[in-house]
Amino acid sequence: MANWLTGKCLALDTETSGVSVHKDRIVTATAAIVNPDGTVAFQRDWLIAVDIDIPAEATAVHGVTTEHAREHGLPTDVAVKEIANSIRYAVHSSMPVIAFNSVFDLSIINAECIRRGLGTLEEFCGRPIAPVVDPLCIDKHVDRYRPGSRKLDAVCAHYGVTLENAHTAAADAVAAVHVAQRLAERCRMSPEALRALYTDRRYPNEFARAFGSLGRMSAADLHAAQVVWYREQTDGLGSWWMKQAEELRHLIAKHTETGNDSKRTQAEQDLADLETRIDSLDGSWPLRMASTQGALS
Repeated sequence: MANWLTGKCLALDTETSGVSVHKDRIVTATAAIVNPDGTVAFQRDWLIAVDIDIPAEATAVHGVTTEHAREHGLPTDVAVKEIANSIRYAVHSSMPVIAFNSVFDLSIINAECIRRGLGTLEEFCGRPIAPVVDPLCIDKHVDRYRPGSRKLDAVCAHYGVTLENAHTAAADAVAAVHVAQRLAERCRMSPEALRALYTDRRYPNEFARAFGSLGRMSAADLHAAQVVWYREQTDGLGSWWMKQAEELRHLIAKHTETGNDSKRTQAEQDLADLETRIDSLDGSWPLRMASTQGALS
């Protein structure tokens, strides 16, 4: 196993009412201590009596309705403190916190902590949230040009991890650890074996070097590296979106000249949506600054 994943770790996942870390709410969450062999030593699940309505789109993903959450869920202030306590236990035990797209989960927990009067997540824990291991960030770094989806189910399939009951916090949390373990296993492979594994790629030697470097990192080294990688990945996404925005502006000008009002209106809406996404980009990791500095509703 790689130097950054040798003992127990904390698996973490949230299912939420939406994708805004400072406006939406946690609906369900799981924190599980996972052994080095991938088995679960301890698991705690939360269903939360949310104080806002859960949109139908979110219910379609995780299956929890507003009515069910309010009837069966814990009070939000109780649940949020317990979730934060699980993270505090991990960081004070030098136990890696593993979450897929960890910046979202930690940021929405951070926002909930502030909303419930606990201070920021770091203030509540009494130290920085570290080390954090994000299999998504690592996968994007070592295999940045792989086509296709980078959602958890697709990444699990790529690394041979079984994911049942996807979009439940319990299943997604443990699956993220198993993906991290597959990445760590590749760090132990010889350069020859890695080149053979990636022989269908254009530069198989790059994978041997990337996994070799990754395998030599400590948990602290990897945490620091992910800060840089996530910033680079966010900047790259921003550049891609800005190119798409420029293409939409050309389309708007074209449809204005030809008098195609319906297509111009659609392009204008697409541009407005894209510009909103560009403005919301935040390369901070593992906590988005907006979840600490933004206005919480």
